[in-house]
Amino acid sequence: MPDLDLADQPELLAQASMRIGKDNDRVLRHFSDGGVSAQAAPYLALAFGTVTFAAWIRWAQSADPNPEPYLATALKVLRLP
Repeated sequence: MPDLDLADQPELLAQASMRIGKDNDRVLRHFSDGGVSAQAAPYLALAFGTVTFAAWIRWAQSADPNPEPYLATALKVLRLP
């Protein structure tokens, strides 16, 4: 079986916005419930989805079996309240 690089699969990448969209409402509620203002929460939820998706792609392109360092680094760029 050939190696599969998820980051090079346009069919999978095309589904990303639909997958992220399903979780966006939950993330938005989490930030709102955590005290993020109604004006800032949608921006923060979108940024969270974007950086975590980028982390998953970077992990998929690596040989590392553990995605945690990629996700932790991605979250460090956000200024989470």
